[in-house]
Amino acid sequence: MEIVNGLPKGALIHGKLSDYEITGYRSQDGFGILYEAEVVTQGNKKGKNNDMRVVMREFFMQRCSRRDEDGCTVYTPEELTPTVNSFYKAFVFASNRCAQATTYSGAGVVNVIEVVNQNGTSYYVVEYLEGETLEDYINAHGPLTVHEAISILNLYLKA
Repeated sequence: MEIVNGLPKGALIHGKLSDYEITGYRSQDGFGILYEAEVVTQGNKKGKNNDMRVVMREFFMQRCSRRDEDGCTVYTPEELTPTVNSFYKAFVFASNRCAQATTYSGAGVVNVIEVVNQNGTSYYVVEYLEGETLEDYINAHGPLTVHEAISILNLYLKA
């Protein structure tokens, strides 16, 4: 999949807990871009930690948002600002709620590490988990059976 108007590889996102370097792209939809990244500095923000990979979701409304000449800053044309702002507020609210909820969760739920506001937009950072995605599984094996779907939903409900 081609990513349109994504951050350049090597771009840095500065969080409160860590700094993150964009290393690749996962996907894009109408509301955002999903990046692979690595923790560059952690905790006291000293030193490089190549062992910790993360996934970052950027709020970027594909048909409404624009990237500035610097390749990082996001802006919205004035006539689209009210619409984009309402979705942006919902994204930030949901991201913060997920970050609070995963503080208390257990296995089966990806941990939201932090929510970062930078470049005129927001990002949420989650731990990177190795393995097959549900989408990959369905593409390889076809639609889930009712039994498979219930088993997966039970995992989420228990978490």
